[in-house]
Amino acid sequence: PVQYYSTIKNISSVNVKILPIVFGSSQGAYYIYMDPYAFPPFQNLSVRKAITYAIDYRGIINGVFKGLAEQWIGPIPPGFPYYNESTSGLTPYQQNLTLAARYLAEAGYRAYLPNGTVLNKNGKVFPQVNFLYDGDSPSETSAAQIIQQNLQTIGININLRPLTFSAFEAVVWSYSIYNTTYPMGLNFYTEDYTASIDYVSALAAGGYVGTSGYMNDTVFNWTVNASTTFNESAIIQNFTFITHTMYDQYVMTWLYVPYLLSITENDVSGIIPNPAGSGAGYFMYYNTIYYTS
Repeated sequence: PVQYYSTIKNISSVNVKILPIVFGSSQGAYYIYMDPYAFPPFQNLSVRKAITYAIDYRGIINGVFKGLAEQWIGPIPPGFPYYNESTSGLTPYQQNLTLAARYLAEAGYRAYLPNGTVLNKNGKVFPQVNFLYDGDSPSETSAAQIIQQNLQTIGININLRPLTFSAFEAVVWSYSIYNTTYPMGLNFYTEDYTASIDYVSALAAGGYVGTSGYMNDTVFNWTVNASTTFNESAIIQNFTFITHTMYDQYVMTWLYVPYLLSITENDVSGIIPNPAGSGAGYFMYYNTIYYTS
């Protein structure tokens, strides 16, 4: 894990370096999903805004990854083609607890400002909701705990529900959007192949539990348009439409992309980094690798 970089770099027999962010994106770009079909409060845009502005993004990146992660705006991850073009004019979501509380109160719920002041005193208490994450992952466990604390500050209580990775994966990549026990959670996407459209197709047009059940006809058509043309301007335009629409609708709370490390013994040379080899479950070896004395 990248958070052990400072420890590993002090091992004399090992070479370690931080790879460009595209490698981290290939392995996992993380976000909070909110399934409005299984949990109707998530149908309210103000609720989704409240959750988004309650999160301490820098706190997660610094506290969990020792600063070695990047905040991002999806669905295209940083380092991939068209990321910069599609996110032009946008800034990553930032924590603003006052704004978060106001949005929660606007949605009809009792909310709390950072100084303890209650907004909408006669409002409903936000119903508790199960929050899913991969319990086999120490970093996801730590991030989920920070998210729980952040949301509790404004008046939203989530029940942390870790599952083993295999059980977690079975939930988030299913289509059971109307009856899932886990309508909210910490999820990530790892590449099937190194292309921006892979992430866009899965996150913007997949309709899975772990992508907020998101399936919008207009966004789907933009996805089709982007994937069926060789015109660069048209590709950028469609990816930009998708990115800005999802951003403005707070469909998913885009969190972080951890950097990936390259670690080798001192006597190994000839490795050619390739982001296609950093996706979860993939390992690539090259005939350029050799040992030195």
